[in-house]
Amino acid sequence: MYGQSDSGIFGYSHLSGGFPGGQAEYVRVPKADVNLLPIPDSVPDEKALYLSDILPTSYHTVVDTGVKEGDVVGIWGLGSIGLCTAKWASRIIGIDKYRHRLEFGQSKLEIEPINFDEHPDVSKRVPDGLDVAINCATPKEHKTMYHKIQRTLLLETDTPEAINEMLVSTRKCYGLIGDNIGL
Repeated sequence: MYGQSDSGIFGYSHLSGGFPGGQAEYVRVPKADVNLLPIPDSVPDEKALYLSDILPTSYHTVVDTGVKEGDVVGIWGLGSIGLCTAKWASRIIGIDKYRHRLEFGQSKLEIEPINFDEHPDVSKRVPDGLDVAINCATPKEHKTMYHKIQRTLLLETDTPEAINEMLVSTRKCYGLIGDNIGL
């Protein structure tokens, strides 16, 4: 599109490098001899794996948004990064549309689930507001008919609905994980 990519993001289109996703069993990293840190032989692969993507991303967003003990934290998206993010906070409200993710988060991490297909206005479910909101969801999760039509007609790539909902529901701070590219 621009002749060359201006970034190198794994799991996105050629607009951002065209590199396959980073949450695979094997990943080939271009120019790995100059942009990766070697792992000492004394560290087993099973432990080093945690440093690859999900754990650092989840930890960084919790630190970056200033989550403190006792904060009420809302996490949009309970995929692998969202669930790891939930491990770092005490009271979590998980917002997702996938029942199996909500049930897993509730049973394993004591997350208070909100299914946004059943409860479209999250701010009404949390009347006192969240202390921190963290978006671990894909920006392609459309919720309104307007955005569903736009996506069907290929008129929109990302939807701001989750971000707008976070802003309305939060008293203090919110954090976005990932790359939101609107074309």
